[in-house]
Amino acid sequence: MNFGKKLDVLMNITRTSNSLLARATTLDASYVSRLRRGERRLPKRANYVEAMAAYFARHSLDAYQRKALADIINDDLLTAGEDRIRELLAMWLQDQTVNEKSVQSFLDKLSQYQYKKAAQPALSIRLSYPAGTGDHDQKNETLIYYGIDGKREAVLHFLSHVLLTEGEPQTLLLFSDESMSWINDSPDFRTNWSRMMLQVILKGHRIKIVHTVNRHLDEMLMAIEEWMPLYMTGAVEPYYYPRKRDGIFKRTLFIAPDTCAVISTSVGDMESKAANFYLRGSKAVEAVSQEYMNYFALCRPLMRIYTKREKEDYFRILLDFEKEKADSIMRSGSLSINTIPEELSRHVLDRVNDQDRELIRHYFVQRVQNLKQTLLQSRYTEIISLPDIAAIKSGRVKFVLSDLLEVEGVYYRPEEYRLHLENIVKLLQSHENYHVCIDESFMEDSYLLYVREDIGVIVAKTSHPSLIIAFDESNMAAAFWDFLNRKLDHLSEDSLRREKTISRLQAIIDELRIED
Repeated sequence: MNFGKKLDVLMNITRTSNSLLARATTLDASYVSRLRRGERRLPKRANYVEAMAAYFARHSLDAYQRKALADIINDDLLTAGEDRIRELLAMWLQDQTVNEKSVQSFLDKLSQYQYKKAAQPALSIRLSYPAGTGDHDQKNETLIYYGIDGKREAVLHFLSHVLLTEGEPQTLLLFSDESMSWINDSPDFRTNWSRMMLQVILKGHRIKIVHTVNRHLDEMLMAIEEWMPLYMTGAVEPYYYPRKRDGIFKRTLFIAPDTCAVISTSVGDMESKAANFYLRGSKAVEAVSQEYMNYFALCRPLMRIYTKREKEDYFRILLDFEKEKADSIMRSGSLSINTIPEELSRHVLDRVNDQDRELIRHYFVQRVQNLKQTLLQSRYTEIISLPDIAAIKSGRVKFVLSDLLEVEGVYYRPEEYRLHLENIVKLLQSHENYHVCIDESFMEDSYLLYVREDIGVIVAKTSHPSLIIAFDESNMAAAFWDFLNRKLDHLSEDSLRREKTISRLQAIIDELRIED
């Protein structure tokens, strides 16, 4: 959401006219109108943002207004004072609530990720009741552990019991909106926890987990990074609850429906003193399983992960993603498949295994058609890097996601790269909604980031082995959208000018044509 849309939302919530806001900020009403419509970008050092935030904070005192603000900026404003609301609104209007470093760190780690399928060494596991940290009720088969250390012990006890219990594999049900410090603050525990979770999956069990998305962005992305080895097994299904919760009462549910469960409840920041209950009785476990499933019925998939094994599923969801009407930004170290000309697609398909050729042919054709439809009514911006001309001439430029396509040795031949650039120039000359920006700082073909505003985001690791993550959760999509818009803001004026881009691409085309 850009500044204009944010301003429009706040003015609608507070029923503020252009003239009212102009008087409160000493701006001209016509200038406020242009800001609201997106015809004027927010200057880097705009001195009127604080005044706007103060005005909206004073006029957002009703409960319905606070609830609306809490939903859009993803922060608890229901009991906040006017000064806190002003502070949060000022940060939100200036995009300071999105941690650019967190997004970049996530992308960098994803691009370097290597999945090793080899089984972890067997763990030495023994099941015993705790000494001194909890209470044991043999009659009800309940253990009670206290505080953070108790929660760690309860979870290890839970995983041990799952691993030692014989029988058919089951689906574990996990949820926690309590602080993740009980995992993150102890490297030794985190290592043991990760190894045991992987052993649970290797034994054939599956996992449903409901993530809490109203955490800080860096905490959410860190959680996804931590879970990546488990996601890659294909045995973990991540979900999220789409509505705002007040965050006063917090809950943890770790359930193996056929075996045992760990549950806890805390208020505010009292996890260090909370009781964590380990349950073994079949009726008790059945009751908390039903509680989980009732909550799960209100949740949605947080993300989908695709590798070569799920290639066809990825193609299908990508085509649906691109049919939505929305402005789009794509950042990649390569030229995109969306702009591939028909002649080049035939060249690539000649190098595809016979069993996949028709699938990929359909995929190419549909993506090109989707781009044409998008350009009729929405902006489509590509942030690309250009390889050294010597690399193009020597055939060392890789075709994007060729590993996912399982195409052997798909590197552009010089004439193929020229054909692709010629098609991009043609699109720039014929479609005002198509934009290409050249980013000199992004030279590594390591990841692709594709965001459609208010729709979702696709993140792809483009080096071997290819890995693709698709999000449609609104806060995650907004974070990546703002990240890419910041990248555009940091580019030089020449990089953003259409005629300069065309001239730059045409120079490469001309040099490659001489080689022919």
